[in-house]
Amino acid sequence: MVTSLCVDASGKLLDTCERDGEKESYLAPVDHRVGAMVQNAPAGATCTWTFDDGEGPARQAAAPCGEEMRARVRAAKPTIVTVDAALADGTSLHGRGEIAVRDLLIAGLGDSVASGEGNPDRPVALADDGFCFRRFLGSTRSEYFRPGRAGYRGNKSCESQGAGTAADRTWGANAARWMSAACHRSLYSYQLRTALALAIEDRHAAVTFLPLACTGAQIEDGLFKQRAARECQGAGKCATTVRPSFRSSRSCWRSRGAPGPTASSISSF
Repeated sequence: MVTSLCVDASGKLLDTCERDGEKESYLAPVDHRVGAMVQNAPAGATCTWTFDDGEGPARQAAAPCGEEMRARVRAAKPTIVTVDAALADGTSLHGRGEIAVRDLLIAGLGDSVASGEGNPDRPVALADDGFCFRRFLGSTRSEYFRPGRAGYRGNKSCESQGAGTAADRTWGANAARWMSAACHRSLYSYQLRTALALAIEDRHAAVTFLPLACTGAQIEDGLFKQRAARECQGAGKCATTVRPSFRSSRSCWRSRGAPGPTASSISSF
């Protein structure tokens, strides 16, 4: 599921991504896919659907009246929908309605509790055997074994540089996986699950969720200033710092044509 999101390996939102077979802007979609149906549809009848948003010619499509008609309608603008069908007894069916999708923008800020740390998208699989761990500047008396990671084949002795060090790449290869490793953001965070529940419960709304929480974030370092990235995953060069959450939220609001929150409105935001 993580690979199907509109974010890159570092957790940054992409300018465009593909959803429902269409390339779109995640933050400012031009249209939304909707489904329309005829209640108590007559059996065997074919309905002709017309979608008119006032921009250009109206779009028409025909389908059996008992099936759902799927179409894309303009964002932030009502679309007039009409449906017509000629029935076998000589009567006709006509219906008219309006579709207006509400697009809700939700930004989630906070620290590790909000990001979902402790509940990664793919948890670490532990091995039956452990490895030696010695506390920093510790003696042999401070050595102890802690659980190892399944698939790890590195040196587990205390005389080596040790598992989990930067020099041991195979240790990181068997780590947990995140929507954003730099902030330990997870699809199982309570913020994302709440936004998802809202989208499922309200079928007439499109929910755009911004995952901006970052593990270890504080008011200064994390919210208003950049902070160090928690870890790096994936191939290629990784950023060592994370952009301030507050600045990222303002950029997202502006991409939708809104001024966004200011520092003075942070309490209500």
